[in-house]
Amino acid sequence: MDLLIDYVMKIHYRAVRGLLNGYKAPDDASDEFKEVVYRLSEFSRDLREHTHVENDFIYPGVLKVLQDSFGLGTISTVDEDIKIMCNA
Repeated sequence: MDLLIDYVMKIHYRAVRGLLNGYKAPDDASDEFKEVVYRLSEFSRDLREHTHVENDFIYPGVLKVLQDSFGLGTISTVDEDIKIMCNA
């Protein structure tokens, strides 16, 4: 599932970047449009950084704590185990 989400995010990122010419506003664009493009480039950068931290540090750490503390199964079954715990 994580691979599918990563794939979809990359497609959307490339599409937005392509539509905005690599986040470069045309020279004759209005100041407002240039500001929008600039802010979108910042948002894109921040989103990629956030996704990296979440996927590579937070998510694996939480899974390890859940597995160690509650004896949950393998990573592939953690979602099901959490659903069972919440409904117990």
